[in-house]
Amino acid sequence: MAFAAVGYAAATSYAAYLTGWPLVQRIIAKNEAEARFRAEMTRLRENAESIALIRGDEDERRSVMDNYGRVISAWIGVIKQQGIVALVLNANSALFPIVPLLLIAPKYLSGAVTLGAVMQIVAAFMAVQAALIWFVDNLIRLAEWFASVARVEELQAALDGIDRRVEDVASRIELRVSSASTIYWERLRIDLADGSPLIAENSFRIQSGDKVLIVGESGSGKSTLIRALAGLWPWGSGVIAVPHSAHISFLPQEPYLPLGTLRDVIVYPRENLKTTNTEVASALARVGLGYMAHRLDEEYRWDQTLSGGERQRVAFARLMLHRPSVIVMDEATSALDEESQASILALFREEIFQAATVISVGHRPSLDAFHLRKITVTKADGGAVLTDTLI
Repeated sequence: MAFAAVGYAAATSYAAYLTGWPLVQRIIAKNEAEARFRAEMTRLRENAESIALIRGDEDERRSVMDNYGRVISAWIGVIKQQGIVALVLNANSALFPIVPLLLIAPKYLSGAVTLGAVMQIVAAFMAVQAALIWFVDNLIRLAEWFASVARVEELQAALDGIDRRVEDVASRIELRVSSASTIYWERLRIDLADGSPLIAENSFRIQSGDKVLIVGESGSGKSTLIRALAGLWPWGSGVIAVPHSAHISFLPQEPYLPLGTLRDVIVYPRENLKTTNTEVASALARVGLGYMAHRLDEEYRWDQTLSGGERQRVAFARLMLHRPSVIVMDEATSALDEESQASILALFREEIFQAATVISVGHRPSLDAFHLRKITVTKADGGAVLTDTLI
C-alpha cells in the first residue's frame, strides 16, 4: 500500500503536469495580448486628436477590435485549459479516497484484514496522498507564477541583449572632463548602431559664451551629434570633453513634463533648486505664460493639457530658474512662431544668459540672428561633413 500511495501520487502529479504546462503557455499568451492591448489604448489616447483630425478613427477602431479579439481569444484559451486542469483535479479528488479501498478489498474479502484495519489503511493512504500531491493541489497558482516568471525572464533577456549590443561596440566615443572652460571634440566619428558611418571624423572647439547653431538637412546626424554630446550615443570613436564645473541643460524638441502641479513641472528637475512663487511667476511671464501663474498649485496631466508651443515655453522657463552655464537645444523652438521664437531667444542676450554657452540645432534662417557661429552638417559618402563658419 505504501508503494501504491507513492505510485498513485506520481501518476497524478504527472497527469497534472501534462495538463498544467499548456496552461502556462496560454497564460503567457494572455498576458502578452493584454499588454499589447494596453499599449495600443495608451497610444490611441496620446494621439487621439491627430487621429480625429485626419479621420483615422475607423482604421483605429478596426485595429483596436482586432487586438481586443486577440485578448478574448487568449482568455478563452486559458479558460479551456483551466477546464481540463479542473477535470484532472476533480477526478483526483473523487478517486483518491476510493483507490485504497479498491486495493485493500481483496484482502478484506478473503478475511486477511479486519474492517478496522481497512479504515486505518485508508486513512494512512489518504494522509500520504495529502503530503505527496502538493504539486497537484497548487497547480493553477504554480502555472500563473511560472507564466509571470517567464515574462520577467523575457524582459531581462531583452535588456541583456541591449546591454550586450552597447558593451560589444568595437569602438566607442570617449567622454572626458575638460579642465578648461572649453567644450571640444577631437577626431570624433559618429556611427549608426550597425557600424555604418553617420558623421565623418572631425574636431571642433566651442569657447565659453559661444552661441553655435548646427544646421543641415534632415537625417544628416544633427540630433545624433546632440545625443553624443549628452553621452547617450556610444557608437563611434574619438573624444568629447566638457568642463568639469559646467551645469548643462538639454532642451529636446518635445520637453518632458512630469506628473504633479504646474510648479513641479516648471522647477523640474528639482535637485537642490529653491524658488519662490514670485520667481516662478516671473519666469512664466518672461516666456509668455504669465496667464498661467495663478495655476501653480493645480495638478493635471500637463503634458496633455499644454500645447506644443506652451510645452516649449515651459522648457525655457526652467532655464530661467536653473540658469545653466551650457544650454544644448535640439529644435527647441520648432513649435513657436517667428515672433515668439525671437522673444524667447532674446533671453540669450540678457544678462542672466549672456555668458552662457549655447549649442542649438535648427532649420529656420531667422535663428542666425541669435548665434555667432554656424556648423553646417552636409551628407556625404563615408559620413556627413561638418563645416564651421562665422555668422
